[in-house]
Formats: sequence, C-alpha cells, structure tokens
Amino acid sequence: MTENGQSYGKVAKSIKEGIGVEECAAKIISAVKANKSEVIIGKGLSYWAPTIYRFFPSLFRKISAAKILDK
Repeated sequence: MTENGQSYGKVAKSIKEGIGVEECAAKIISAVKANKSEVIIGKGLSYWAPTIYRFFPSLFRKISAAKILDK
C-alpha cells in the first residue's frame, strides 16, 4: 500500500513465495493445541529472522538493511 492508501501494485517475493494459508492455519492450530507460548511460522528468512535477531542482532540489522536496499 502506498502512503495515500492506493494499491502498491507489486507483491513482495517473500509474500509471493511464502507458505499457504492452509499450512499456516495448521501450524497455528498445532501450536495452540500444544499450548505453546511462542511459535515461529514462516519460510526462508522469515522463519529464521526471530532467531537471528535474538542471538545476532547486529547481523540481523545488516541482513535487513541489505534486503531493503536490494528492492
């Protein structure tokens, strides 16, 4: 979405190639049934981002900056 609320017209690669709705819902349901307080659901960098940030925050910032500049 743009700053004035219009459609941006492009779908990010991470969204386009992400997991499907059914797979995401199944993982959420599984986590709730297992009474997990935290669950990471994603694919590729989206899946690893929270772990990278937790243990290597400066590396995460560099990767994030590179992804932004890559667009």
